[in-house]
Amino acid sequence: PYEMCHVMRAVGHGKTEFCVHYCGWETGLNPRVQGMYLHAVNDMAIQNLGAVRRFFDRSESVGRRYLSIFPLELAKRDNNSGKIRIKVKDSPKSPTWTAAGTDTAKLSADTEIQVWDDVVPQSDAREPTAREDRISTLFGTFTTRQRKKRSFTLLVVTTWHVNDAIMH
Repeated sequence: PYEMCHVMRAVGHGKTEFCVHYCGWETGLNPRVQGMYLHAVNDMAIQNLGAVRRFFDRSESVGRRYLSIFPLELAKRDNNSGKIRIKVKDSPKSPTWTAAGTDTAKLSADTEIQVWDDVVPQSDAREPTAREDRISTLFGTFTTRQRKKRSFTLLVVTTWHVNDAIMH
């Protein structure tokens, strides 16, 4: 019921920057989007969502440029380190973007877009059990949150092992 795009690159090749700009682009085109920004580590997912938040900050040059193209405002609620909500009429139940780490059991409500930014840590290469657990978490937990008709997952990753969860 969902489409997926894989972008695999080595460490340090701008994968996260691509993910951050993709989130901004999707939000600008559809302010009612409900998405999740995933990373292997919850703190990194929150940090990367903070980079997306800069698009809505007029005090930053990137925010001024972005808001001149997409004149959006943040809502008064659901805007904290782990969530972004855009102000729209008849606001959806879930925030626009929610950050989550695959190292947590944190879920948001239904999503139509998920950005998987390095959801597999390098340590999984040495731990077969961890790889199996990660497959279960990603494909048994997070993909089940994709419930919209137009659901899409963007995988932007480095592969550490031929049996990584993202190779599943």
